[in-house]
Order: sequence, then C-alpha cells, then structure tokens
Amino acid sequence: MAAIACSEPANSALCRSYGVTGYPVVKFFPPNSDSSFRGQKYEGDKLADNLLIGIVKYLNQNVNEGRSDRSWPKLKSVEHPRELWQLSGVRQVFVVVEDAAMSSKNVGLMVILDSLRMRPDVVVGRMTSEDAARYRVSSPGLFQATYFGGLQEITRDTSREAIFR
Repeated sequence: MAAIACSEPANSALCRSYGVTGYPVVKFFPPNSDSSFRGQKYEGDKLADNLLIGIVKYLNQNVNEGRSDRSWPKLKSVEHPRELWQLSGVRQVFVVVEDAAMSSKNVGLMVILDSLRMRPDVVVGRMTSEDAARYRVSSPGLFQATYFGGLQEITRDTSREAIFR
C-alpha cells in the first residue's frame, strides 16, 4: 500500500503517468505486476467501511485467480482443516464456517485478515457450511480445528480459553 500526494509539484509527473487526475483515487496492483501496469482503479464508495470491503474483495479475487504468493494469508475456502495445519509454524487453527449470507458479507475474509494481528502461530481459515457438514457441523460459526480434522465450536464461554492456550 502506498499513498502519493499528487498535489505536490514533485509528484505531478508520476501522478499523470498513472492517470490520476482527481482526488481521492484508489488503485489496486496485484503482486509482481509488470512495471507498465498502471493499476486497476477502484470505482466503489470511498467511505472507510466500504473501501475496506472493496480491498478485501480485491484480495480475494487475486487469490482465487492465482495472483497471490505464499506470503499472503490463506483466503480461499478450505475443504479440510488439515490444509491450514500444513502452513509452517502453526500451533492453533480456527475455521470460520460460512453460510451463503455470511460469505456474501465477507465475514470469513474479515476474520482471517483481523486475525493476522493476533499471533503468528494462530491461523484462521474459512469453510463453506456444505464442506463443514462432513465434520458434523450444522451451523455457521467459529470452530477450533484439531490436526486430525475435528471441529469444536468456539462459544462466548470457550473463546478466551481456546485462543490463549
């Protein structure tokens, strides 16, 4: 992420070369993009909450289209919790089980990105309710995953104990 003050005379040539003619302008650049790429202009609402959702959708789109690298968080929905355990340095895995309504609101993606601020050995992933049904999970929510694939629901009463173990 970068911010450029296009009102500064020293930056005017750079801003013109990227097609910035008004303010504010938000542009997305996929990882390892070619230097000739001038960015994908964000056309959505620029209020903070809506901009955040736009960024999350952009990240998710890049992951789904294979334009991310190993340093990015695992945003794709997993079919089995073991996929998350295979990441290096993992001590705990949590899974957000999403139904269609939660998925459309990017709940799982937001939880994954928020969790990056916790601890590096804690990984959060997301799973569709259809995939979770194989593990006898019948409703959306947050679950702690065992290495062998079990899912235990995290409730208000068990959340602190599960996360700070």
